[in-house]
Amino acid sequence: MNSILKIIMFATLLALIGSAFAAFPEITQASYTPSPAVPGTTITFLVQVENTDSIAQKGVIVSLEDTYPFTVKSTESNPNPRIIGNMDAYGKSLVQFTLYVDPTAENKTYTIPVTIKIQGDDSEKKTNQNIIVGGKDPIVKVIFVTEEKLLPGEEKEIKFTLQNVGTSLHITWF
Repeated sequence: MNSILKIIMFATLLALIGSAFAAFPEITQASYTPSPAVPGTTITFLVQVENTDSIAQKGVIVSLEDTYPFTVKSTESNPNPRIIGNMDAYGKSLVQFTLYVDPTAENKTYTIPVTIKIQGDDSEKKTNQNIIVGGKDPIVKVIFVTEEKLLPGEEKEIKFTLQNVGTSLHITWF
């Protein structure tokens, strides 16, 4: 009788430990449209969350952080954080967010932190997802010229001042 009780207690302990260390849901895919993101516009950011464990997860929450150059546009129908709720074992869920891209963003790859939490649990899992920002080339404007007249075939030194009125710092000279 004692050995049966010990086996039952051991099995119960294993089940409790297993549920305490159950795997967090993971982000298995992330995408956005339009791609690349354009400064001064909004993008739709999609995150696929997957429960990679054989145990159902209860109260799954996904959130994005406002990180330059992105601002999460939270609405009643599209909140941040987003409560997914319960996820079946090996279940998947697609979550959509709307992000505003700051007009001063450069043409490069930025990251945005995505956090997954479980309601009633203080732990969380944070991953960074890449978003490429492009589409705004540097715009160079001549704002001052020292010599305005140059006759055909004539050579003169002309000094001029340029100003970048675009959003990118990277200018290629030919």
